[in-house]
Amino acid sequence: MASLKETHEKACMEAGPKLCQVLGSSVNAWGEDQVSAYLNLRAAPDWLADFRESIVVDAQEAGGRITSNNVNTEDLTAYIVDLDARLEAKLALRERIKNLLETRDGTLSDILAAERALADVQGEIDSMTAQRAAARARVDMSALNISYESDPETSTGVFKPLAEAFKGFFRTSIASLASAVNFVARAWPFFLIALGVLFILRAWWRGRKAKA
Repeated sequence: MASLKETHEKACMEAGPKLCQVLGSSVNAWGEDQVSAYLNLRAAPDWLADFRESIVVDAQEAGGRITSNNVNTEDLTAYIVDLDARLEAKLALRERIKNLLETRDGTLSDILAAERALADVQGEIDSMTAQRAAARARVDMSALNISYESDPETSTGVFKPLAEAFKGFFRTSIASLASAVNFVARAWPFFLIALGVLFILRAWWRGRKAKA
């Protein structure tokens, strides 16, 4: 289970960030026979189409099967529009600060304060530019979430024989109880008939004894 997840994660990383990005992965184990893993990818549609076909083959070779196969896309239009508007405002603010530094004379403290403000604005502009580039890259990619789960019916853990024994115990007990109910259901009419015959014989015997 873990090696299969690592194979898929490695394939994404080898493709490069322009084609595939690993957003998250994990492996969890409860004993030897219960293992689960998770892999979250974002990839270009063309690369992702081939990768999804390879997942089916890998699952079959590992003795498993694909239970679901879904791809999601993100709508970041509103986010990008808002980011563009904020970036334009910061660019305009940067130009105003530059003009103030170039056209006005002031004290040393005023000049230093303006330069610090200019540096802060430039840092925000650089951050927003990177965020916009990342968002536009995400628009061109699709998200794929892969969940790996072991099948407890086919796994062979240490406690599986004991679990199977308990299952057999309850199954056998229920079957025995069902057989007893069926026996009573079939036998109770004959039991009533036997009681009736016994009652008649007892009454006849008492009557004969009274005459004697």
